[in-house]
Amino acid sequence: MWCQVLPVFDKVTTKCREWLLGNDLMDETPSTTLNRGVLGSKALRALLVFSAFRAVYGAGILAVTYLLATSGEAPLWASVAFLLTSMVVSRVIFRAIKRKWPVLFS
Repeated sequence: MWCQVLPVFDKVTTKCREWLLGNDLMDETPSTTLNRGVLGSKALRALLVFSAFRAVYGAGILAVTYLLATSGEAPLWASVAFLLTSMVVSRVIFRAIKRKWPVLFS
């Protein structure tokens, strides 16, 4: 757990452990309870993981496409073909992520 990474901040890690384990619910403020409810939603969690994946993958695809499009040696259709191929590859990669870490989506 990421809470154990911060042994210096004992008060923070204790509160974090309580939050993760579900202890001490009466001390929570309404915003903490709202955060727990929102992040506890399977659909929202899956959307956040998908969005993070698309942001990282999309930045890489944009960089490669820009290099292909501005290269004097590569024809224009090469960047278009790369973008079309990347759409299929991203689906395959995301499917593999869902298989490898199903706990993020269920």
